[in-house]
Amino acid sequence: MAGTLYPRVASAVLAFVMALFTLLLPAASAAGQATQQGLPDLAGKSDEQRQAAYGTLTFAIDDWEKGTIVAEKPLAIVTYRGGATDEAAARLSVWTGIAARVDDDLITLWDELYIDRSGKVIRTLPGVEHGIPGYFAADSQLSFRTAQYAGAYPWADVPTDQEASQTGAKPFPNGEAASVYGTPTELSTADGLIKPLSLIPAAIPVKPYEPKPAHMKPIAREPLDIRDHWARSYILDLMAKGIISGYEDGTIRPNLTLTRAEFVKLLADALQLEKTANIVYQDTENHWAKSYIAAVAQVGIARADESGLFRPNDPITRLEMMEMLQNTLQLQGKRGSQQKKTFTDTKGLTKAELDALQTVTSAGLVQGYQDGSVHPQGKLKRAEAFVVIAKLLALP
Repeated sequence: MAGTLYPRVASAVLAFVMALFTLLLPAASAAGQATQQGLPDLAGKSDEQRQAAYGTLTFAIDDWEKGTIVAEKPLAIVTYRGGATDEAAARLSVWTGIAARVDDDLITLWDELYIDRSGKVIRTLPGVEHGIPGYFAADSQLSFRTAQYAGAYPWADVPTDQEASQTGAKPFPNGEAASVYGTPTELSTADGLIKPLSLIPAAIPVKPYEPKPAHMKPIAREPLDIRDHWARSYILDLMAKGIISGYEDGTIRPNLTLTRAEFVKLLADALQLEKTANIVYQDTENHWAKSYIAAVAQVGIARADESGLFRPNDPITRLEMMEMLQNTLQLQGKRGSQQKKTFTDTKGLTKAELDALQTVTSAGLVQGYQDGSVHPQGKLKRAEAFVVIAKLLALP
C-alpha cells in the first residue's frame, strides 16, 4: 500500500531514505544508456534525471500481464494492465533498491511509469512509497512473494525477524534504511542486511510455492546395478516416491552423467512443478523437455543464458546443479544451518558461484570429496543427482 498510509516515514525514515538514495554514487552507465533488460541504470540519480531517462523509453507491452517481471535489475514489475479505452495501458513499477523498516512494517520506494498503448512512457511518479504492514513480525517472507504484494515486496532477501533469528543473522533495525543497488554508505547500519535473490521468476505467482507431500509406494523391483552402490538408499527413496523408475532392462545406471534437461526434469518432478508452455527458448521449442524447462524457468530455478540458449543437451556440471539448488532453496524459503566449508578447487569461481556453493553446502546437500575438493566443473553423475534431490526433499 502506498503514500499516506505511512506518515511516520514522511518525516524521519523517509527523509533518511531519500538522503541515502541521493548520496549513493552513480552507476557507471549513463542515465539514458539501456541495460541488458532494456531499462536504464539509474542508481544514485535524482528524481528529475530518472524521469528524463524514463521518458525516452518505449516498451513492447503486448504480452504484458499484471505480475510480469520486465527486468531484474532494476526490478521492474507490471502492476497494472489497463483496458482498451484507458489512457494508460500499463503501469510499470521500478524498485529504487531502497527499503526501510518502521516498527514491523517494510517500506519500499518505487518509480511508477505509466505507459500508453504504443509502449511509450507518458507519466512518471518517482519515489512512490509502498509498505507491507506487519512484515517483520511474519514467520517468513515467502507469504509475500505473491501477486497481492506486487510493487511492494521487492523480490530481494529481506529476512523477517524470525528468519534472522533462525540463522543467527542481525535483524533489520527499526527506523533504518538500506540500499541494494549502488554503493553502500556510512549512513545506515542496515546496509548489507538485504541481498538480491539469486534468480527471480518470470512472473509473480498468485500464491506462494507449497510443496506437496510425497506418497510412498512399494518398489516393484530393485535396480540390478545398485545393490552395493554407495547411493543405494537414496535411489530407493526416490523410487518409492515415484520420482525415478529406472530403465526397462532393470538398471538405473547410477554412474552415467546427466544432461541439463535430464536434471531439470528430475528436479521438476521432485518438486511437483506444474508443466507449462509459457516460456520457450531458442533451443527448447522442439525439445522433449521443453515443458519441464519452462516449469523451472517460471518459478525462477533456471533459465537461458544471455544469448537466449538453455543448452538442454549439454552435460550438466556440478556447479550448474548447485546454482539450481540454490534457487530451489530460495523458492522454498529454506536456509542452511551447517557450518560453511572451504574447498581446495574453488579458485576462479565468481562471488555468485561461491555463494551458490556455500548455500548448498550449508544446507547439507553437497559435501565435497575426501581430498577436500568439490569438482565444480565436473560432470554430474546420476547417483550424485539422486542423492542431492533426496536430501533436498528431506530438509525440514
